[in-house]
Amino acid sequence: MIKYMCLMILFLGIVISQDFENTQQQQQEQQQEQATPEEEQGPAGIDLFYANRGFDLTPKTQALQWTNRVSTVFYYDSNVFLNEGEDRADDFVWATQLQSDLRYVQESWQIGLTGIFRYEDYLEENSLDQFLPRGSIDFSYKGRNFYASFKSEVSRNTVPNTVELNDRSPWNQSTSKSAIGFQYKQLIFEVQSFHSFLDFEDIEGDYHNYGQAYVLKYRPRQNVTFLFETAWDYINYREAAIVAGDQQSDTLGVKILPGVEIAFTESLYVLLQVGLDHRTSFDYVGLKAFLVWQPSPNLRMTLSLLRQTLPTFAGDFQLISVVGAGTEYLLTENTVIKTNFSLLHGNPENGATSYLYTSGVNVVYRLFDGVEFEAFCSLSVKDDSIADFVWLKTGGGINVVF
Repeated sequence: MIKYMCLMILFLGIVISQDFENTQQQQQEQQQEQATPEEEQGPAGIDLFYANRGFDLTPKTQALQWTNRVSTVFYYDSNVFLNEGEDRADDFVWATQLQSDLRYVQESWQIGLTGIFRYEDYLEENSLDQFLPRGSIDFSYKGRNFYASFKSEVSRNTVPNTVELNDRSPWNQSTSKSAIGFQYKQLIFEVQSFHSFLDFEDIEGDYHNYGQAYVLKYRPRQNVTFLFETAWDYINYREAAIVAGDQQSDTLGVKILPGVEIAFTESLYVLLQVGLDHRTSFDYVGLKAFLVWQPSPNLRMTLSLLRQTLPTFAGDFQLISVVGAGTEYLLTENTVIKTNFSLLHGNPENGATSYLYTSGVNVVYRLFDGVEFEAFCSLSVKDDSIADFVWLKTGGGINVVF
């Protein structure tokens, strides 16, 4: 049970972090749609720093963009098995990663491919050495009154468990998301679909989670959009686990989330949706909220709130509530500082309440075009009635971009 709880909380932390990143990218794209011709001259500040192509060795045209990044980092891991007290073990890790991004862009559509290959070498706990590949493909089209997008990703992830030393609980994950939208004057109708499959290699609990959302938007002004979202999703446990003597059961969830999007200024954007999240015989208040504030080209801040039901190891499903915040600051022409904080509360319908606190800081200094020095530090603290842990990771390395 302890292993399941640790895996559940860490997995949710990964999923929610990715969801925040995807949401941030979508909202920034919507802000760009409202930009004036003067704002479309090119990136500035933080965006200009990220747009740097390094050595620029690979073929690039106005339509074809190919960028590669090789990273090597050395860091300290204070709790490789996520144990507490005397059972805690630390180690030093050498990690090497290659990331390749290929994108073809046309006036109304674009397609992209990304491959990430990461290897981690533990100096003492050699059984934890691991290869973590990840790959994705995305496509988007935007016409005058119609738009569509699609993204699919496969990855391998592993998390040390707290029951057996020198043991690890790996899983393979595949996700896909798509959306199509139709616009008629001030009305927009959008259909979103998603599917997620998790395959655990040494424990039960494999599941499919799939569903759709139907969103009706009304835009009376360029900077204000009212929306009404209805959605459903189904959790199907392909290999149901036995939890507290009961086998996991499939569940159907339904959501109703009215809301509003407002661009108060060119630098301040807010999305808020509040409604009902119903699953089996339980009713909850559902919440989505997102804020982007960029008071200057050199500083961007985000705030995210989320409350919804998700699959879990501790029962049929669980209600999670998350608050996350982040900043990106261009300190100098060659230095970016990023910070993040999140608090996750998990409440299974028949399990123990858990809390996960995470925070981190990342500093990137560009020595010259194509070579960057990166330093980072992250802290995670889990608190629940079954098992607690404190997890610190800190280190640094070199990135080569070409």
